[in-house]
Amino acid sequence: MSNDTLKNLDAEAQEKLMAGLQAKGISTNVVLVDEVADPHGVAIDNASISHSDMIDLLMSKGTKKQQSYLKDTKVKTEVADLMQACESLYTGYETYKDVYVTRGNQALYGVLGDLYAMGLNLQKSPHQEFVVGQMRDLLKAQNIKVSSKASAMSVLLRFVIRVDKLEASRYGKVLMAALDAKVEPENFVQFVKDNGGVSGLYLSSAQAAERKALADSQQARVEYVRHLHQLLEIQSTYEFDYDGPIAMHRQDKTSATQNGSFYHFICVESGVNKYKVITGHDFDKDFENQILKQLATNLPTDQETIEESIRAYVKLLLSSVDLKPRDKALLENKLANPLYTPVDNKSSKKGSGKTKATTSQDEVIDV
Repeated sequence: MSNDTLKNLDAEAQEKLMAGLQAKGISTNVVLVDEVADPHGVAIDNASISHSDMIDLLMSKGTKKQQSYLKDTKVKTEVADLMQACESLYTGYETYKDVYVTRGNQALYGVLGDLYAMGLNLQKSPHQEFVVGQMRDLLKAQNIKVSSKASAMSVLLRFVIRVDKLEASRYGKVLMAALDAKVEPENFVQFVKDNGGVSGLYLSSAQAAERKALADSQQARVEYVRHLHQLLEIQSTYEFDYDGPIAMHRQDKTSATQNGSFYHFICVESGVNKYKVITGHDFDKDFENQILKQLATNLPTDQETIEESIRAYVKLLLSSVDLKPRDKALLENKLANPLYTPVDNKSSKKGSGKTKATTSQDEVIDV
């Protein structure tokens, strides 16, 4: 008798039929089991279900070919061995990270922290010049060059990191970040950890330098446009009378350096080559810079080219015999001074004679 015969009977009828056959001594290869249908249509024997069966069940979602693949005992053994090998690699990697990376970084931060503390003390020491001289002599004997402008902190860094100049530069940026943040030596290690380690501080320093260079370039272009328009005024023959009101937009700007250089008129075209002024405006320097920034978009990208071109124009204007005294003084002043000087270099405070606890980024990095 086959299972197909029993399919037409309910569970109770199946049991009665099987009991009757057994009572009459009739044997059959049909075995009744309690079955539950899994979501994928696979019957599971509740009496023999195991963890491995459940894993097979979960993995049997794939095609018949995949299911057949998973039923292959040899293949399953090979896969299990491979997974175990991968698990061992993972364990090895975690051990490597703990022993060589995590602990290594902690040791490195400790060394840099000690170096940072020593550098601060060295800068305050009355014996600084002698000690730094001794370090310079030793480095020179080992053919290791150090900039003549390098600070005590920088020389100390190079003395400790002797072989790899690139690493010295990376660590120099870390020390500079700590100096800028006025970090106390005892907080140095935590400061490095909180800021992404050496790599995080190095990248932050590089990005900050890029942002500063970009800001300097944009500001330079604004100043060049301002210079150019001041020069164009000398030769301009377009002049008109205007007795209307000038709207002031700098009431809160009291410093002369915050005043704009020009008056700005809003006009409409009233005919061929004719324009009617609607309003006149006196903006502060910050707002005016935004206008000049838009005008600067058409300037050449090379800053040196712009400066040379404007200086050539100044010389051409100076050759004119019809210059007003005011205009001549303006031109001579522009020719005698740089047309653009980065803000950071425009003024420097005179030293008080005391040794500074901090130093510039160039001094720390230029090792």
